[in-house]
Amino acid sequence: MTDQKLDIYIDTDKPWLVGSLYLNILKGHESGTFIYAPSWLDSEIAFAISPALPLTRTPFSFGGINATGQRMPPLPAVVRDGSPDRWGRILVNRLNKLNGKKGTTSEVDYLLALDDRTRIGALRYQKPEQSGVFLADDRKMNIPPIIQLSALNHAANAVLKDRETSKDLKFLLGHGSPVGGARPKSVVVDSDGQLYIAKFSKPDDTRNIAFGEILCMSLAKIARINAASAKLTKVDGQSISIIKRFDRNPDQNRFHFMSAMTMIDAQEGQTETYISIANAIRQVGSNPDIDLPELWSRMAFGVLVSNLDDHLRNHGFLHDRKGLWRLSPAYDINPVPRSEREPYLETWIDEDGPEASIEKVLQNHIHFGLTIEQARSRLETIAQVCSDWHMVAKSALHAKSSDIDDFASAFDSQEIAKALKLSQKSVNLSISPGD
Repeated sequence: MTDQKLDIYIDTDKPWLVGSLYLNILKGHESGTFIYAPSWLDSEIAFAISPALPLTRTPFSFGGINATGQRMPPLPAVVRDGSPDRWGRILVNRLNKLNGKKGTTSEVDYLLALDDRTRIGALRYQKPEQSGVFLADDRKMNIPPIIQLSALNHAANAVLKDRETSKDLKFLLGHGSPVGGARPKSVVVDSDGQLYIAKFSKPDDTRNIAFGEILCMSLAKIARINAASAKLTKVDGQSISIIKRFDRNPDQNRFHFMSAMTMIDAQEGQTETYISIANAIRQVGSNPDIDLPELWSRMAFGVLVSNLDDHLRNHGFLHDRKGLWRLSPAYDINPVPRSEREPYLETWIDEDGPEASIEKVLQNHIHFGLTIEQARSRLETIAQVCSDWHMVAKSALHAKSSDIDDFASAFDSQEIAKALKLSQKSVNLSISPGD
């Protein structure tokens, strides 16, 4: 049995001790207990760090067996939001192998492998015996500037081709970020000290993924959707998407972050709906009158651009420092050609199924605080922007014909045409497929 204690701080303007996490491994199984610090509970600024962890002196336990016999994660969901994603875990596992470390890597090992300065959100971790030192915080390594994209891209390619060195892994891992999925990435900094995420290409990519993402982020902004600032660049002949970090302000103070998965207390692989997220916004959102229609717009936009990887970790929330939550800027909007995949969403619109149906989006307007007239107006704006995707791709991103051809089926002309038709007041919502 292995016991370990981590003190958890939240740092927006200065570090505040929130509570402690007690972890143990017994017969290969990990479990954890979280307890709020009495000083946090008694403070005037105290708030629950996630809806599943209400302010109480009662301990919260993790890692047990649920009703279906499935072993649950040993860390609170809001803590897991700051752990490495699939790409980060690849780096940790490769580095452990190079260093000759044997045995299974624990969840807390993954958590503490990320550089403290670049970890998403405002939670920071400290061992009681190392007062003042946040984990992992290697001051010997500086966050690489954007001008080092070539070196970072080279290191990522080395990993993807199984040719990495310990230096490559430490270079990438020290500045990795849990935002995103399996794609190789790194945190970079510009001349003003602002943090960005750089996402690199993979050798087995069959299309220009970075181009598709930045095209969608650009279209979303034009459609008046609150999307993260993003740009496309090219290094060593490869496209790289650069996304501005939204969990830091210009002074690099942190915003507390959690994923939609954490917000609605869902588990990996669990089927959930946009309506479930909307219900959570009503319960703990600080401005549902803005965020509910915004979520609806993102759902409609996602259907029209075939953003079919819209799982719950690709939706996020930022704490407003007043005890409630706001939708974070939209991120990870990636068009998937319908020639490659059936138009099924990861997060369903409603409980009737995963179909990416713009008609179903409009029919559910009431759950997002919209009248049918307001929904039609928003849909018209979004559909018109999506119908001009060729022009935006060429004029703003200087797209090659091959890139446009590769993504053509993602911007399904029939679905966009249907959206434009549905946005008209005289049209009944019962349009059948193919109309």
